[in-house]
Amino acid sequence: MLRSTPSVKVSQHVIGRAPAARRGPKYHCKMGYDLRLPSLTERMLQVRVDPGGTSQLNQCLNLFQLVIQGVAHMLGSGIFVVTPSIIRDMAGPATFISYILSGIAAGFSVLCYSDLASRYLCTGSAYVYSYFSIGEFGAAVVGFFLIGEMLIQAPALTLGISQNMDMFIFNSTFLRWQEDAFPEWFLNTDVIALLIMVVYMVINMVGIKSVSYINMAVAVVSFISLGTFCCVGLAKGDIDNMSKVVNPADGRTGFAPFGISGIISGAGTAFFAFVGLESVVTLAEESINPKRDLPRATILSFIVVMILYVVTAFSIAYFIPWYEVAGTTGLIGSLKDKGLTIPQYIVTAGLIFTVFSCGLCTLTTVSRIVYSIADDGLLFPFLAKVNPTTQVPHMEHPGVYHHRGLH
Repeated sequence: MLRSTPSVKVSQHVIGRAPAARRGPKYHCKMGYDLRLPSLTERMLQVRVDPGGTSQLNQCLNLFQLVIQGVAHMLGSGIFVVTPSIIRDMAGPATFISYILSGIAAGFSVLCYSDLASRYLCTGSAYVYSYFSIGEFGAAVVGFFLIGEMLIQAPALTLGISQNMDMFIFNSTFLRWQEDAFPEWFLNTDVIALLIMVVYMVINMVGIKSVSYINMAVAVVSFISLGTFCCVGLAKGDIDNMSKVVNPADGRTGFAPFGISGIISGAGTAFFAFVGLESVVTLAEESINPKRDLPRATILSFIVVMILYVVTAFSIAYFIPWYEVAGTTGLIGSLKDKGLTIPQYIVTAGLIFTVFSCGLCTLTTVSRIVYSIADDGLLFPFLAKVNPTTQVPHMEHPGVYHHRGLH
């Protein structure tokens, strides 16, 4: 029979991690209530309260900076690539309904993250929460899946930037020049993407403040570009595009040309556009007031992104017939087809900078998750090293970039 351990009142201030080689897990996490755990569960979770522990990371982010971090990570390629694809191939003009449905589902995840983030104020996101819930093995599986998810997402983002830069800045000449200028063994390497990886590495190793400032600047560009597109789309669009146009290829028409099943399929795909929900809570040890700001930032960033997705999806379908939406060039292609040069350049700038910021946030997130797992002894100890000057975990960056740059 399990016996209860004495009540442990944890400090009301962020405790973070005490400097130790193996913390397993460190969880000197602050909780705002009495922690009563049965002895068996306590041994399984290896809970240790260390009132003297301090975070090695730089606690400098306020609520606004955390919200921008979440928005920057969630926007990414979703609003520029995923949305046009759903309109053309799945839901048609009803895509904004798909986003509302997926937003409802994602909202439950947001509430879960918000609640857990206010209880366990250590960096690591779902890995940390899993450690408390199901123990070390389950947490390790969750953590490695999170790392894998980020490492799959990042190459797609950087390659997307490279392809759009080549198409709209170099007029599709750079990649052809690369084929002639470099030896054959180097042809599988995207030079632009590789250079972007180097920029990511430098920015992240400078410190979390530099990432935050860049995200704020990019957020301004993103809002201007999306605002420009929505204004142009609503001003020059036609309400008939929402329900009366007929696809000459297959005769589909109406508000939901693919039916209810298309809307549901679109909602399933649109859910992936909310990848990045965990980016805010991974900065728990770098927040000034995490107990207050992490839940608020998670919810606010989700609401902002949700509104942007719904309004943009409606604007695209209103602007041009749904079957003419380009699945690869998305917003930019629709403006180009209409001959709107200036808005096209504004939206192109927004696409490049927004996807760049998303990739930057991806690296920031994965580096904190790797740091948290390594700090618990489940990865190599050198991956938990923190630069004493910049106060960022940077030892894993070269390996991450090597993985991404060669794709």
